[in-house]
Amino acid sequence: QILTHLPLLRSAIRARQKVALTYTAPDGVVSRRVVHPLATSYVARSWTVEAWDTSTHTRQSFRLDLIDSAEALPELFSDPPD
Repeated sequence: QILTHLPLLRSAIRARQKVALTYTAPDGVVSRRVVHPLATSYVARSWTVEAWDTSTHTRQSFRLDLIDSAEALPELFSDPPD
């Protein structure tokens, strides 16, 4: 179940496609984010996606096990400003 969103995120990275995430942070706060997914990685026994968060205008890492839902959007993105 943890890797449910991995194929969608990898496909979105290749296509440079925006993704809408529903994410539950480690502190329990649930948010909906639109991100530009940049890379996936496996760090400290946890899969993450590195992404540009359009709401905070910062680069963020999101743990895949905390993503409740992920939906590829029709919009494409270019490189993040950083």
